[in-house]
Amino acid sequence: MPRRSTRPLYILLVDGNQEFRAFLKEFIELEGHARVIGEARNGPEAVRAATVLRPDYILIDAGLPDGGGLRTAKEIKKYVPSTGIALVTEYAPEQYATIATESGIDAVLHKDFLTKELPRVLKEIRAAR
Repeated sequence: MPRRSTRPLYILLVDGNQEFRAFLKEFIELEGHARVIGEARNGPEAVRAATVLRPDYILIDAGLPDGGGLRTAKEIKKYVPSTGIALVTEYAPEQYATIATESGIDAVLHKDFLTKELPRVLKEIRAAR
């Protein structure tokens, strides 16, 4: 029987809003079983951080100012294809469903419901490891 990893999930946060990143980092770390190992403000920073840090999972704001979260996710998947990615949006997640799947994004989460949806997503990722 394979052993499950006991180390926390390593998370990269990508959002232009520093206050939102700080809130999300605190929320993730209080939930336990996950640790934020890096933060990025924009797409180029996110690609660099993902290739260096190799997180288990990345939360990317759909509305990044320099090309958006979808473009950034596609770029990251070229270099770190095994990393899971969730697109975080202020709009209806259904608007992104098809294009997100085509881009290799694993989940689309609404910012207003993130504190309810994220624990479930992280639990699913941990269970799959």
